[in-house]
Amino acid sequence: MKAIKNLTSRLNGFYQSLAQVINRGEAIRLNKSTADNALTLLGQLKDEVQPYSEVCAQMLEDIYSNLFFVNPDWTLGINAFRFGKLEAVLQYLNSSDFVCDFAKYIKTPWEDINNATRKLLEDSANASDRFSYNQVGVLGREIYILLGTKVYKPEMNNHGDGSPIGTADAKGMLESFIEYRLKGKSNKDMREYADKAVKLAEPVTHAKTEDRKSMETLVTAVIALVALINTIYKN
Repeated sequence: MKAIKNLTSRLNGFYQSLAQVINRGEAIRLNKSTADNALTLLGQLKDEVQPYSEVCAQMLEDIYSNLFFVNPDWTLGINAFRFGKLEAVLQYLNSSDFVCDFAKYIKTPWEDINNATRKLLEDSANASDRFSYNQVGVLGREIYILLGTKVYKPEMNNHGDGSPIGTADAKGMLESFIEYRLKGKSNKDMREYADKAVKLAEPVTHAKTEDRKSMETLVTAVIALVALINTIYKN
């Protein structure tokens, strides 16, 4: 997501510079270097967007292939339709709508989890300072605990001494759930993978989220864990 945000910002600068020329009623004069740079950014953006939206990737491919043309005097021209299309795509990619659309691929049976993961992605995309990074961290911890309460049942308790697992002990609840649902040698690899996902989520959801790096690590861990636990629960 960070790469997409950076690329859309750079392409938006290119778009705005040409839009200002058009708004002044002046002719656009493009040099090959500017056009090549714009095409490089478009190609990179298409590759970054494709895992999230095939439709957006196809639109970017069309813009990439048809944005520029060569005039009879060998100067470079710009296709007005594709130029307007570029504006629309950039606006969408910069909006919270695109960020939240990614969450639709993780559809759990619990609407509060679905809503919370969408908000987590939206808030993380818009976070820009220590306070907003921390707010994302708080939400990530809430999702982590809530996920444990959704899947854990007392009969899953894997504590050898029978001591109860508290409703705030996300690690205990999720580890018990994983061990209960993924029994036997045939589930060994999946069980170990799931255990590692919990072990990653546990420290990052309890550490201070003071910068973008720690925030993005937390978001990645929480979203991956939600998707994995959802798969185990459904199957």
